[in-house]
Amino acid sequence: MSRILYMADEFWWLNNFSRYKVLYQNTTFRTSEHAYQASKFRPGSPEWEDVRKATTPGLSKKVARNLAMFYSKQEWDGPRKVSHMRHVLLAKLQTNPQLYPKLLALDGVDIEEGNSHGDRTWGKVNGQGWNLLGRLWMDLATCCSQIPYLDFMDGERGIARFHEVYYHKRDRRELQYHPEIMIQVHPPGSSVYQT
Repeated sequence: MSRILYMADEFWWLNNFSRYKVLYQNTTFRTSEHAYQASKFRPGSPEWEDVRKATTPGLSKKVARNLAMFYSKQEWDGPRKVSHMRHVLLAKLQTNPQLYPKLLALDGVDIEEGNSHGDRTWGKVNGQGWNLLGRLWMDLATCCSQIPYLDFMDGERGIARFHEVYYHKRDRRELQYHPEIMIQVHPPGSSVYQT
């Protein structure tokens, strides 16, 4: 297998709508979609709570769209949203260790978030789009293949180890996914993660 065109069936676990709980920002979310949508708001705020309490991932997305984000659109639509998604995906892996070997098996596989609902930012429609979600999963697979399982699963130390590998990989080759959205690396604790 060298290519995944859709995050469905046996690869549904890659999809943010898959029913895997995620411990993110010291809170358990129903899905990674809930965690990502909540990251647009100040933790503990009424907006954050509304997104967190949504009964489905689709509803969490809809609720978030109808609320005023903590960040300006300009602040969010760049490296910040991608950094938050990367951390949500890392949290998904740490919360659900059974996914780690599945991810390792995908190292070197081209992963696409093919969809028919028009999302050309996180996925592709008819082969067209930035596929940021697929690219993040590919980066995670490559980096995690270089980190022993127990090191990665060791909470914050595991995330720090991941960043060491990620930064080193990026020093060797800079990834530019789209001219307007450069996936930038931000050290843990930098202001990009602060709310």
